[in-house]
Amino acid sequence: MGYIPKATVQAAIGAVPLAAGVASGEVILAVAVLSILVTAPIGAIGIMIMGEKILDFGERSTYRFKELREMMGLPRVGERILNKRLGTVWKVIEEKEIWMKDGERRDKADASGELIPAFQFRFWKEDTSSGPGTGKTVSHRYSREDPSFQDHWEIIYDW
Repeated sequence: MGYIPKATVQAAIGAVPLAAGVASGEVILAVAVLSILVTAPIGAIGIMIMGEKILDFGERSTYRFKELREMMGLPRVGERILNKRLGTVWKVIEEKEIWMKDGERRDKADASGELIPAFQFRFWKEDTSSGPGTGKTVSHRYSREDPSFQDHWEIIYDW
């Protein structure tokens, strides 16, 4: 059902032969427009009728990354953070929402195999001695099982 109302290809290439000067370009354009007018309504009606019957909604995850981020106090891309141990300032340049196996950071034998939500960050520390655009990057992952982000880092808001 979902493949029936695909009119984007017809709309995109229907006028190309006419613009290129092909002798039967007007017929090709007319057939493209006719296929759009026929398939789009039939497909839309079919999706409305069959969609609820066919689709499997499955189980929804109990975790929402937005809520997890707020609970863990994690930074956003572009924010600067302070390494509490070294006193160095880093900038968050990449962030990914990932699923990792529970216990992946601990002993592999303890891993339950359950997937838990986590954030993977890449931080950049500018090297001012080598010129602009140079420096070091590090990656860290944080999940509900890891030590708190605030144990090692502090978000700097007044920069």
